[in-house]
Amino acid sequence: MVVAVRSFGRVAGLAGLLALVTAAGCRSLPRRAKDEAKPAAATAAAATSEPGVIRTDFQAEVPTATEFNLHLDLGRAHEAQGRFEAAEAEYLKAIDLAERPGRHRGAKPTAKQQAEAHRKLAGALDRQGHFAQAEAHYRTALKLAPNEPKIWNDAGYSYYLQGRMADAIRSLKTAAKLAPSDPRIATNLGLALAADNQIDAALEALTKAGGPAVAHANLAYLLAASGRAEEARAHYRKALELMPSLEPARAALAKLDADSQQSQAAASVAARGPSPSPGPVPDSGIIRTEAVPPGR
Repeated sequence: MVVAVRSFGRVAGLAGLLALVTAAGCRSLPRRAKDEAKPAAATAAAATSEPGVIRTDFQAEVPTATEFNLHLDLGRAHEAQGRFEAAEAEYLKAIDLAERPGRHRGAKPTAKQQAEAHRKLAGALDRQGHFAQAEAHYRTALKLAPNEPKIWNDAGYSYYLQGRMADAIRSLKTAAKLAPSDPRIATNLGLALAADNQIDAALEALTKAGGPAVAHANLAYLLAASGRAEEARAHYRKALELMPSLEPARAALAKLDADSQQSQAAASVAARGPSPSPGPVPDSGIIRTEAVPPGR
């Protein structure tokens, strides 16, 4: 029920940028004498006819900012498809292009743009479990753009994934101060506070994210996931009291009750000791695996 959200950037303008790359072409072949012009043209035609190949060896007149943004957009596209290593490679190319001296054609990417590249790279590293490397890039991003709430949010969620709740709460509180009306940040802060057993503070943050009824339902979900079933029931009931039409809370409460009854029955059977092999279980009584949506 709870959806923890990273700040995802746009994957926009990619088609236009690719069109620009196509128009710019690859590096031109050196001019040859007239008698060599035909073979050179044939070679160039053959070189550009490879299907499915995206060339990024830009001509000198293509601005650095265009190439930088293309690498970012390609990284986002890879990330959206779950290709995190490929995304990492594109973000690294963007960072290298911005930071290497003597390579800028036109204006250099701004500090905010460079911070975005480091943030996106850190996110791709997080998804591969490379938390130490990710933290280094979050720190660099914050040096470049210390007042960008997305960076604080993503760094905080990274700490949450590592179980570093004090760091997570500190970062997410900073993000919330910078963007107090962002429900994504409030949700992530609620997750971290609940994991740190700060229940009242977690409920306050979750209420800011989705209102009181949804907040109680989300907190109930978190409590149930940590094995605190009775507290979870109380919050599910409060959610339904505030919003009787909140069907996900009603379904979750019913499932929680069913699971509890099943556990009690299993404990009772175990206490009686071995028993004869039971007959076939009616199909209608089987609890089947449900498709559970991801938690982020």
